[in-house]
Amino acid sequence: MFDKERFAELLEKAKGNRSIRQYGQHCGVDAGYISRLLRRLLDQPPSADVIRRLASRAYAGVTVEELLAAAGYLDEPRQPSEPDLPQTVAPYLPEGFHELPEEAKKEVYAIIDYVMQKYKKKDGGDS
Repeated sequence: MFDKERFAELLEKAKGNRSIRQYGQHCGVDAGYISRLLRRLLDQPPSADVIRRLASRAYAGVTVEELLAAAGYLDEPRQPSEPDLPQTVAPYLPEGFHELPEEAKKEVYAIIDYVMQKYKKKDGGDS
């Protein structure tokens, strides 16, 4: 079920200090559409493709999983954690990584997950 309240909250965080117009230009989504989502005027969620575009330029560590969950496409967002990291990545995390705020760690995990998914698709993986 589309939780337009939660979606709008996440979208506001994702927009950050940019204007709606700037955010729309950065992610390739119509500013008027973003505005309607932020003002909770729409009863239907954006498509998964639009959500991916919104998340691709999101600030504040807002992830595609969080937006997809708020839109009703996922039961709950996947929260990556250190044990989920591939054994080949964990040794390369920079010193001090574990002292980062949780929000920063979440961004790093999201980037790693994105890159892994991107290259699985290119290599003909099943994701």
